Amino acid sequence: MQKIFALLLILFSIPGLRVVYAGNDAPVIITFLLHAPAAKKIEVIGNFNGWESDSTQLKGPDAAGNWRATIAIPDDVRTIRYLYLVDGKTVVLDPAYPAVNDDFGGKNNLRMIP
Repeated sequence: MQKIFALLLILFSIPGLRVVYAGNDAPVIITFLLHAPAAKKIEVIGNFNGWESDSTQLKGPDAAGNWRATIAIPDDVRTIRYLYLVDGKTVVLDPAYPAVNDDFGGKNNLRMIP
């Protein structure tokens, strides 16, 4: 328990880190990255944040035009479905991970956590 508490203290001290975790096991840290130099705002929405917009915003762009967000998810989560919302209206899939059909005729990215 002390190790988990120490880890959470370290995580909360990282600038830009959003912790999405409420479990008892050690969280898994993942980073979302999207190259979109012309974007004004990018957020990632998915099953880890209830598909809520304005919940997980990416920071950027950096000098290379990349946006990123690092989050912690519960250790027992092994499948993340997500997509990016650019400038509040454009849905963009992550080119780094496979896309799968969702249940509504669209696609989501799928990331498996080992």
